[in-house]
Amino acid sequence: MMNLKMVTWDGDLTQFLVEAETDDEAISKAIYANKEFDRFCGSDNPDVNEPSLYIVDDVDFNLLCEIIERNDWFKGKFGEAKVFND
Repeated sequence: MMNLKMVTWDGDLTQFLVEAETDDEAISKAIYANKEFDRFCGSDNPDVNEPSLYIVDDVDFNLLCEIIERNDWFKGKFGEAKVFND
């Protein structure tokens, strides 16, 4: 069974869709992806390393339906996350 989680970074509200068993694991994957995404975008924000700036939501069927309809995702993955940022 997959455990999908949507992690939102409070810095600029970038979101990371990850598969993780725990919120801590989801945040860890989001931090890694956020660093990779920052490098891709040419920015370097030290706040991406602060776990308290990440909010985790479990992905249920309704949220999954909303995610599928979004168009603000970047093609490819950063680390183990799909990145959403408009």
